[in-house]
Amino acid sequence: MHDNLLAQLKAMDQAVLTEVVRQDQRDPHLAILDWTVEPISPEKVNDTTGGLFRFNGQGQSAKGIGPGQ
Repeated sequence: MHDNLLAQLKAMDQAVLTEVVRQDQRDPHLAILDWTVEPISPEKVNDTTGGLFRFNGQGQSAKGIGPGQ
């Protein structure tokens, strides 16, 4: 299940992820340049959620290019 969820997260539609990041950053024009996702722990931490995962990447907005997590 853990590996299956990771595969699903890696295949996430970038448009969906972009909308989430735009809302989080309060920047409707932000564009994701690249991104990765990885488990925070190599073992499944939580049966309810299937684990904890970290998204990391770079985006560009009118403010410039910057990292995000």
